[in-house]
Amino acid sequence: MENSTVCNTAIRLIYEAVGEEALWNNVLEHLRSSFEGTSVVFLRHNFETGRGAVLHAAPPDAHYAELYERSFCTQNPWLQRASLYQPGRVFDGEEVLPERDLLRTGFYQHYLQPQGIERRLCGVIARESHKICYLSVHRGLDLPPFEAKDRNLLAGLLPHFQKSLQLSWRLSHEHSESEALREVMDQFSIAIFIVSGDGEILFSNELAQSLIRREQGLSQHNGRLCADTPADQERLQNAIHCAATQSHGGLPQADHVVMDHGDEGAPLLLTVLAANARITNGIGMAEPTATIIAKDSHKPEHLDACGFGDLYKLTASEARLSSMILAGASLQSAAVTLGISQNTARSHMKHIYEKTGTHRQADLILLHSKTCSDHF
Repeated sequence: MENSTVCNTAIRLIYEAVGEEALWNNVLEHLRSSFEGTSVVFLRHNFETGRGAVLHAAPPDAHYAELYERSFCTQNPWLQRASLYQPGRVFDGEEVLPERDLLRTGFYQHYLQPQGIERRLCGVIARESHKICYLSVHRGLDLPPFEAKDRNLLAGLLPHFQKSLQLSWRLSHEHSESEALREVMDQFSIAIFIVSGDGEILFSNELAQSLIRREQGLSQHNGRLCADTPADQERLQNAIHCAATQSHGGLPQADHVVMDHGDEGAPLLLTVLAANARITNGIGMAEPTATIIAKDSHKPEHLDACGFGDLYKLTASEARLSSMILAGASLQSAAVTLGISQNTARSHMKHIYEKTGTHRQADLILLHSKTCSDHF
């Protein structure tokens, strides 16, 4: 096969393997065939610790990969000249250790020879301090030594290996960061959404997903966050749009949306603010985003910790009732819990509304959120 054809096919396979670990074996198998080699191995090594591992191999052999990592990575004589291992460099085994000396080593006798390996052509892909990633093409003594054309072919492919692996490593790093962020966000006792300017859900923590599944105030339709009623949907979409288009820099301004579901329902309070970040969509366009924090009324908490009752001069009884109402309890259920009559509860609520300048439960929740945002 002509070198140009080999190179073009190899380059295509190399970039197809970006982010797809399983496809690297296809790349190495193509190289093994092209170099007429016994095997091709992709490895990493740490010169400081002496430890290394086989990442991929053609043909794949889990036994020898495990054996190398457990015992032979520290005995590899081809790694005794660390200075040779610079990114983009290609060299054969003779430049490190004469073949006659290699054949006398335990590494050869117990690890290479059983696999039919005597000759090696190395291409260094990446190096960071004492750590390297490299390709190793192998042949047996029954095959001719590597020639200049073999070196040139491997040298021509190394930049593509470097770019492909940099992309793969970056994707892996970003995926790890995303998973770590998700694990952290899942520990929060509030529901958190990150949405695009048109309401598409880009991220949601576990509590937010639970809120969606309950379909009590919020739902998901065609990947977008939706409110139950047209009026709530309009308020929500306006808040998202304002937050997403807010100028970057400085502290984000919060907007509050209350979804009132009647006396027996638990009003849902959403705090919508700019995420101060843009996320690239599937066609490469950077979209502005908004963060939505939803108070989960199914997780009761002490809502007067910010001094809301003291601020509006509520009596102790009124403060206790307001805390239960703010947590989503109905007036009837709050009265039963507090051991007071319905008439007393209604009287307390009348005083609470008068003192706070509100007229309904949703207004009271919104006022509490604005007053006690640090405790939300």
